[in-house]
This record gives sequence, structure tokens and C-alpha cells, in this order.
Amino acid sequence: MKVVLEKVFPLAASSDSAWQLLQDIETVAGCMPGAKITERLDATHYKGTITVRLGPATMSFKGDIDVVNLDAAARSLHLVGKGTDATGSSAASMDLVASVQAAGDTCELT
Repeated sequence: MKVVLEKVFPLAASSDSAWQLLQDIETVAGCMPGAKITERLDATHYKGTITVRLGPATMSFKGDIDVVNLDAAARSLHLVGKGTDATGSSAASMDLVASVQAAGDTCELT
């Protein structure tokens, strides 16, 4: 099942500050409930875990996160993650595109 979420978050920070933060993949993962980077393989490849609760079910996955694109001019980030649960019977994937746009003295994260 594919789920698409699109959300805009106002940030009480300058677009420069927000873009600096967005480039720190470990920090980005820390902003996602249940997600954690467990190992940095190189500048664009990471290993991580995520625990997700859907109703009464809790699922934990571990897998790989790849930085597909980091575009400084557009201030955008594209991450792809793939993982399996501890038994290997379930899998999940993520395709995340995020960008920072200036909004006066503050900015927005899309």
C-alpha cells in the first residue's frame, strides 16, 4: 500500500539555518518519531531503524537510507529508505523529498 503525505511546516528560523540543519541526515532522522540512524557508511549511505505504531500493531524495521539528491541551489533533499522487520516477513520503503523556502525572516519546510 502506498501512502503519500504532503505537508508544509512553518519554521521559526532563517532559511539558511534550516537548510544547514536539513543537510545533517542524523538530525533529520531524529525529527521523525521512532527513527534513528545507527550507522553512517559514507556521505550518502546510512543504516537505520524505525518503529511505527498503527493502531494496536507496532512494527520495527531496520534497513538502508540513501541520499539520492542534495540540491543546495533549490535547498532540497531527497532520501530513499528500504527496510525489513526482524523476521524478514515484512518490508517497508520511504521516498522523502523535503525543501526549505524563505518566508520573510522565517521559512517553510515542505
